[in-house]
Amino acid sequence: MMNNVIREKLKIKGMSNLDLAEKAGLSISTLNKILNGIVLDPRRSTLIAIADALECSIDDFSTRNVYTPEEQIAIKKYEKYKKLSAKEKRIVDAILENDQP
Repeated sequence: MMNNVIREKLKIKGMSNLDLAEKAGLSISTLNKILNGIVLDPRRSTLIAIADALECSIDDFSTRNVYTPEEQIAIKKYEKYKKLSAKEKRIVDAILENDQP
């Protein structure tokens, strides 16, 4: 379900419900209703706000796109990589390039 996908993205991002509500411009009550499955079909504008806050697309909330545990780990690593400085990225890239069989 969509609420589980949002919860997984929260976990991957290391965000709390309150963090997401504030970043999306929603009340914590509205967000909790969505996450707890009380609101099953939120407004498109609400989904867009949540997706923007999670830096993803509303298409990601489709249950077709639930990530496997391995994909979740890869996403976490990529999120950390994106936060590296240009110099740190070059170092990581060089290590990975030399690690190829």
